Amino acid sequence: MLVTVLMSVYNSGLYVEKAIHSILAQTYTDFEFIIIDDGSTDNSKQICRGFMSIDSRIVFIENEKNLGLAASLNKGILQAKGKYIARQDADDFSAPDRLEKQLSFALENEHIDLIGSNCYVVDLYGEIVWKDDTFSKRDSSENEIFEQKALFPHGSAFLKKSKLIEAGLYDSRFYYVQDGEFWKRLIANGAQVAVLDDPLYYYRATPVACPKRGQAKRLYNNVLKLAYVERKPAEVIDSELDSIRNYLAGEVSKPQAYYMANYWKSLGNTAYINNRGTRICFNYIKKAVKETNSLTNYIRYMFLLMVYVIPPERVQYLLKFKPKT
Repeated sequence: MLVTVLMSVYNSGLYVEKAIHSILAQTYTDFEFIIIDDGSTDNSKQICRGFMSIDSRIVFIENEKNLGLAASLNKGILQAKGKYIARQDADDFSAPDRLEKQLSFALENEHIDLIGSNCYVVDLYGEIVWKDDTFSKRDSSENEIFEQKALFPHGSAFLKKSKLIEAGLYDSRFYYVQDGEFWKRLIANGAQVAVLDDPLYYYRATPVACPKRGQAKRLYNNVLKLAYVERKPAEVIDSELDSIRNYLAGEVSKPQAYYMANYWKSLGNTAYINNRGTRICFNYIKKAVKETNSLTNYIRYMFLLMVYVIPPERVQYLLKFKPKT
């Protein structure tokens, strides 16, 4: 078998059905689809079991407790029959010809070990915010990872299973940025990377209610620098990772104020910067207005609505313009 699609699921009941549908409807059909439920407490397991009963390509595994994404993926990799592993995240979805195009490229370029793709960024409801074609323009180097820039969406990865095993699988100590850490090791071990121009993946931008998540990602990225740039000894790295684990296990922080309103506003800004038209920008601000808000936010929305009628390239020019002194 050439391809194993691998997806870990944790409390993704709102989105996992679309993710599974997008894989089962691929134009390339000869694959196995390993789905691992990582201790979900919502209806994710029931949805996955329902698909397993109607499609024999699905192999469904249930973890007794939540192990984290890295550990769950490692379990699936070791069981996979395919020469290539195609990742899929449970809250995203793939274009119908994704596997066909990535496999074709892999077979025509045997020296390439890791393949990603550009993507469409979509909102909570699956509506396209913008087309992100920046990934194929990056240099796929270690520096990109250290600058906290994703080489491509993790779920779009298509790579050789043998290279995964050779590099030592995912590091389960990384609850976040496990893909950046692993790509770093792959590149350090001589892996060749390619990113396809076609947007074969739909990456769902979701709101961040808890500030801990963003801080934890920053801490993990700092560990990457300590390990691979400053070459700190293993005991220092272990100590830093223990500190982050304790931080995540500590008291749950309160949700950020107005986080849903800020989410819709950020999508409006993203759509505007990427020239998606005033209509989609206005729609996101309307959604933001309907959320719990502060008076300050309403003033910002009025300002943005005025800005959105200006061609974005003009605003970008003004932001870059520096008067002579």
